[in-house]
Amino acid sequence: MYYDDAYNRGWFAPSNLTCSGTPGTVIDLKQGINLAPDGSAGVDPAKMPRHMVKGVCVPVLPHDMIRVNTVFEVVKSAHMRTAFSEKRPAYDFLNGPSGHGVDDLYTPEIACFPFTPPATCTNALLSILGTQNFDELRVKSVLNEIDGKDHTGTQNAETPALFGMNFQAVNAAKKDSLLPKVGGYQDDYKRAERGPRGRHRIRGRGHWKDGSGAGGSPPHGIYRHHHHRQTWRNFPRPEQALRGIDQRNTEATHPSRESPRLSPPS
Repeated sequence: MYYDDAYNRGWFAPSNLTCSGTPGTVIDLKQGINLAPDGSAGVDPAKMPRHMVKGVCVPVLPHDMIRVNTVFEVVKSAHMRTAFSEKRPAYDFLNGPSGHGVDDLYTPEIACFPFTPPATCTNALLSILGTQNFDELRVKSVLNEIDGKDHTGTQNAETPALFGMNFQAVNAAKKDSLLPKVGGYQDDYKRAERGPRGRHRIRGRGHWKDGSGAGGSPPHGIYRHHHHRQTWRNFPRPEQALRGIDQRNTEATHPSRESPRLSPPS
């Protein structure tokens, strides 16, 4: 699978409801496949490629494009809760082939934030500040999950064993040199302007923010796995993360490959 524009020689166009004729179609995994502009209703099956399954021409949803199980499905197979937040509904592919790998998948559309109903979108990525606000929206969803709620904060739920988000402000800052705004890179030698450097500092504080909004140690025994794509795992210790999980399905996350634990920032 290639994100976010690709071509598949075996699938049919979304408009080909009978999967007839010569196969081959473009794959769009951006905001164009949203059922609602702001991403609140997920992916629109009518905008997805189609293929034959047991003699029936059906849509190929993003999770159908994944050929191997995801780490979320591995954790769910051990009867533990999972959650994640990403930038648009196309990230349904995190669910894996089962379509159910993530119990609480929160995917607001970054190209439509904020959203003014019924159809006016603002592309958060066109502004570092706008993208930072979009990230903050999703940080709050993760804090809700840490506090024993779903991402909305309105329903009680077990804190997930595997959950997290990424920070798009880093992405926006790197691209900002293409826009008539301060930010991005100073030149072709990757010297960052002030904007991207500032976003890294904000991002570092956000990782350790507790439910009260203040910086602190990881709450509820949650440890940090430090990459641009941030994931929290709710285990007493990281090396215990895979206990009880079928080891045959966990080569990619074997304890011997765990990153060292990092101390929270002072």
